[in-house]
Order: sequence, then structure tokens, then C-alpha cells
Amino acid sequence: MRMERRGPQKLTHKRRTGSGLRADKSGNNSNDKDFQLEVQSNSWLRIGLVAKDKEKVFTNLFCHLNMENLREAFHALDGTKAVGVDGITKEQYGQNLEANLNDLLTRLHKGTYRPLPKRKAEIPKADGRMRPLAIASFEDKIVEWWCAKCLSTIYEMARYADDAVFCFKSEAEAVEFTNVLKERMTNSYKLTLHEEKTKTVDFGKRRKNAFSFLGFTFYWGKDRGSQTQRLKVKTEQKRLDKRAVEYGQWVKENRARMSTAELWEATNAKLRGHYDAFGVIGNRPRLYTYYYKVVGLLFRWLNRRSQKRSYTWEGFQMRMRQFPLLAPPATAKLKPLVDRRMYV
Repeated sequence: MRMERRGPQKLTHKRRTGSGLRADKSGNNSNDKDFQLEVQSNSWLRIGLVAKDKEKVFTNLFCHLNMENLREAFHALDGTKAVGVDGITKEQYGQNLEANLNDLLTRLHKGTYRPLPKRKAEIPKADGRMRPLAIASFEDKIVEWWCAKCLSTIYEMARYADDAVFCFKSEAEAVEFTNVLKERMTNSYKLTLHEEKTKTVDFGKRRKNAFSFLGFTFYWGKDRGSQTQRLKVKTEQKRLDKRAVEYGQWVKENRARMSTAELWEATNAKLRGHYDAFGVIGNRPRLYTYYYKVVGLLFRWLNRRSQKRSYTWEGFQMRMRQFPLLAPPATAKLKPLVDRRMYV
């Protein structure tokens, strides 16, 4: 279906201020020229300011689909992610970036843009089952980023990778959004939400609730010596146990095939990968939990390579001092909970 060309965005509302933005308490609009210039040049700021006024209704967001915002989408995307059916990477798309974005923008406004089919892949879940994953082409990811950015600005939600957490100020907003999302996915795309993973959580500080997402458990907690609660994360227990079981199985299968030095080097690589995935501020205790599990499993299976024990615990610790296994990074080297590249 073709999309009609539309002019500047119009708003349906019961009251209007001089500039189309909410008036301050005194009834006068801001005279700050720098702020006005910022509003005029920043689509997301304009959308966000309008969204705060519950009496206004968006009738056209398509005017915010421009070269500047498509260019922002390109730079925000992770170039290391898997490619879609066309096999085009971010690096390849960027070799002729301006021409590619201009062509995409033209097709979007003319209504001739058509997303490519998703490439199907399967990834393992924490419970051992496989989860189907639909991988979009890079150009489609640009359009999807723009759409997600618009929605996140309007609904003040946070988006993570391919899954999403949507945050709302009230339960009524959350329920309304969920119902609309389900209806739109069913009617427009013939898709359904995963009922086991789709839920509403009252995550207020006083509720002391927690939820798990992408291998982390999110909860409210206090720092040592502080009475102020803040958002904290830790490795989800189920994911931590699964990682330890996987390492134990790996070292069991390879203890007779690899030398001790090779096992040591490979173990350090696995520890490094775990820290890269779960090394966020506040999660250092769980990083050490995994580290100690790995140390115990390595000691256990090295002593089962033959009928004779390879190490006593004292001998194993001596080797650990000579060839240390990679310990979790210092707190200063951990990643912040909120990546500044993310839009929240």
C-alpha cells in the first residue's frame, strides 16, 4: 500500500499555545533562543515535548523521517551483528552511505520501500531448547531503528537488543500498550507475542519486585553504607548455573585431548568471554561466583584424567599462582548499567 506524501506535522488538540508546545506556568512561552533552535533542529526533542501533553494527538510522524535521522540510525547500529538475507554488512552499506540513505529515503516517501524477508536462525535458550530468531537486512534495521526511536520517545520506554522492556509511569498505560501491541501484531503481521515471556511487572522501588531479562536479573538495592535504593543488576541464577554446567561439560570432554597449558589458555578465553557479556557495574560478586565455579570444576576434572591424581589442592593453587586464571575485572573497568548509546 502506498503511503501518501504529507506536509509538516499537524496536531489535533483541545488547546494550543503560541508555538505548539506546552506553555509554562506563567502562561508565557520560553524566550530562550538556544532552546528554540534546539527544538527546531532535534526531531526527538520535538516529539518528546509534544508527547508530554496528553491533550495532543500525533497525526503525522513521517515528516521526521529525514536524512539526518536515518544517518543517526546508521551510526547507532552495531556492525558486528549477523547479516540478513542480502548479506550486506554495515561496513559495505557505509561505503556509499549518502547515496544509499538518499535512495532509501526516496523509496520510503514514495511508498515503494519494501522490507526484505527475514533470515531465520536458531539460538540456544537457557533451558536447552532452541529459539527461532528473525534477522533483518541492514537497511531494514535502519528503518526499524527509526520506528523504535519514535515509539521510545513517545512512550518513554527502554529498548534492549532484539527483545524489549517497555517502561510506563502507570499500570493503565502499560495495559493499554500491551493490548494495542497484541492487536496490531495479530492483525497487521500475523504474529503473536510469546506469552511466557510477555508480562507486566510492578517495578516500583517500594514493591521490591525483580525481573530477569537477557541473562540479567534487575532489582532495586542499596549500596553499602547508603540508604538510597537504586537500580541494580546481577547475572540471572539460571543463566549462571547453565554457564557453569556448560564449562564443566567442556572440560570433562577435553581434559584428555588437551594439555594442561592448552586447557588453561582456553579456560581464560571462556572467562574473558563471560566477563565481557556480564561485566556490568554492580555484578562483580556474580562474576566471582562464576570464577570460583570454574576453578573448582577445572581442579575436579584435571584430577580425573587418570587413576592417579594430577594435583593436590595445594599443588593446584601453586600452579594458579604461577599461571593465574583470569579474575573478574576491577569495578572501574566494568561497563555502566546504562550505555550512553542507548536511548531511554
